[in-house]
Amino acid sequence: EEFFRLLWQFAQDLNEEEANALREVTSMGFPRRSWFTHDKLDLHGFAALFSGVVLADPSYFSEDFWNKPGYEGFNPPQSLLDAKIVHSTRIKKLLMAGDQDVVGLRSTLRTGNARGLADDAFDALLNSVSPGAPLALELETVPENKALGADVFIKSSVVHEIRHGLLHDS
Repeated sequence: EEFFRLLWQFAQDLNEEEANALREVTSMGFPRRSWFTHDKLDLHGFAALFSGVVLADPSYFSEDFWNKPGYEGFNPPQSLLDAKIVHSTRIKKLLMAGDQDVVGLRSTLRTGNARGLADDAFDALLNSVSPGAPLALELETVPENKALGADVFIKSSVVHEIRHGLLHDS
């Protein structure tokens, strides 16, 4: 079948690190046929996929990925170590959906060219947010690395920890 020939060709073009990541994500249940649209997956698709993994298996990143043999993070390649960001800061301002300074941010977060599924769901979420809902955080300092797509863990004396995805890093 043509599909398997293309899959074989796709796999032959991967370096060892990419092949390991493909094997790990595929073993988690990500459909192999979906990889042929990998060039169309943008942050919004990744955000949906990533949050799905976290919801399905909350310990995947917090315990398993970095600590258990067989996971790519257990003996991480240099590229993964270089991409990992640990940065402590404080929240400078909570930006609400109705705030004037959020208007430009909302249009930046929109995909503009929704191609279906995750992009459409993301746009619908942005359109349904009430004006009094928190939409963004302004931080006192930001990491030097590109942090787009990173998780932000918010710690306070009131709540032990809140996880929030970083969808815009400027």
